[in-house]
Amino acid sequence: MVIYQYVGTLDYPRDEAGNILAMIHPHRQFQDYAPLAPGDPLFLTFEQETIPYQGSSTVYPVFINEAAYYEKGIAMCLTEKHVYQLD
Repeated sequence: MVIYQYVGTLDYPRDEAGNILAMIHPHRQFQDYAPLAPGDPLFLTFEQETIPYQGSSTVYPVFINEAAYYEKGIAMCLTEKHVYQLD
C-alpha cells in the first residue's frame, strides 16, 4: 500500500510587495505525485530563468498550481511517499 504523507507547502517566489515572480515550471505542471528531487526544475521566472527545488530530499508534490490556493500563498503541497507491505 502506498501512502503520501503531507509535509508542508511551497509558495510562489514573490517580491517584497507580495507579487508573484515566477510560474510553475512546465516540466512540473500536471505532475502531481511525480517525484521532485533537489535540483529539479520547480519554477520558471517571467524572465525565463529556472528556479530549482532547494529541498534536502525527494518529495511528491500534489495540488500543483491549483487556482483556489493562489490567495492562500500555496503553489503546491509537498508529501513524502511511504510504501507498506500488507500481509
